[in-house]
Amino acid sequence: MEQNYHVEPALVTYDRTLTANEERLSDTITNTEDYPLVILGLSGYKLSDYELQLKLPSGRYLSQSRIRDTILVGQGPFPILMPGAIVLPPRGQLGLNIKNLAGANNPVQIVLWCERRVPV
Repeated sequence: MEQNYHVEPALVTYDRTLTANEERLSDTITNTEDYPLVILGLSGYKLSDYELQLKLPSGRYLSQSRIRDTILVGQGPFPILMPGAIVLPPRGQLGLNIKNLAGANNPVQIVLWCERRVPV
């Protein structure tokens, strides 16, 4: 039986201040909603460069190693599109390995541009 959905926009944020050269392994972004989210793109804000590796809800990584933020994360209202739809199930998690490349504190905000799929 086919499920029908009403699609709504949703933004999910990851906010951290990374200390000098800090590396955070196995950090997560959790879907706190009762509906699946389809991640379409990423944008963000930072003072200095960082590297990022995303771990999909399936447990597999999007890339084999960390990627520079300027390649994977767009700036401000201009997200970089994902190579395919990433479905984040209700209460599911997107894993992050993130490394600050700066020798100083670096406030980082990553915004996931999503579609919320609400069953009708």
